[in-house]
Amino acid sequence: MIIVGGGIAGLWVLSALRDAGYRAILLEKDQLGGGQTLASQGIIHGGVKYALPGNPAAARRATRAMPGRWRAHLAGEQYPDLRRARAAAGHYLWTAGGILPWLNLTAAAAALRGSARRAADDSLPPLLQGRRVYQLDEPVLECKSLIAALAAANRGFCLRATVAGATPTAADSGYTIHLHVGGDGAGKNGDTLSLTSQAIIYAAGEGNAISSRADMQRRPLQMVMAKGDLP
Repeated sequence: MIIVGGGIAGLWVLSALRDAGYRAILLEKDQLGGGQTLASQGIIHGGVKYALPGNPAAARRATRAMPGRWRAHLAGEQYPDLRRARAAAGHYLWTAGGILPWLNLTAAAAALRGSARRAADDSLPPLLQGRRVYQLDEPVLECKSLIAALAAANRGFCLRATVAGATPTAADSGYTIHLHVGGDGAGKNGDTLSLTSQAIIYAAGEGNAISSRADMQRRPLQMVMAKGDLP
């Protein structure tokens, strides 16, 4: 198997395939976790954002077990061993005010059934004191340390390479992927190689465009950071 993209998704898939006995290798054109992974918030979602009124209950049920599954890996109880990953912060939910946001927040906290607890006022920073704040049972991880832990579990199975394209094999039983190894970030002045695999798994975010799939979706990550008092 060949995985394209060395973020959390690609490294996790590589770990799962190797643990299941598959021969697998990961291709990354730059640095592991250098794209969307390092721009992410590191939250292990357990259904909080699906608990607000109007959101599908099925999605909440599907994600509810995720924090527990991740904790088993973070404790070294399951492979990959992620004990090297560090927690970044707690995860809190609050409202800026108003009766409707307050009702939505209360309903969400009730729907979580033990996954959220009212935070004590004296445990909060001054910015949040005096508000209705819930602490969520969802780990928040420091992404650089998580990537380091996943990379350590897959040492020797990650190759820095730029993918030039992929074509089906003559017998239509797999794919041949063409890549540049070495040289600059675009693969110039590097060696050109071709690898044949039963399957190619694209986990490179925007870089998946190399697969030429017409149904690819692009959703650039947009985050807002603000300073000062909440309204």
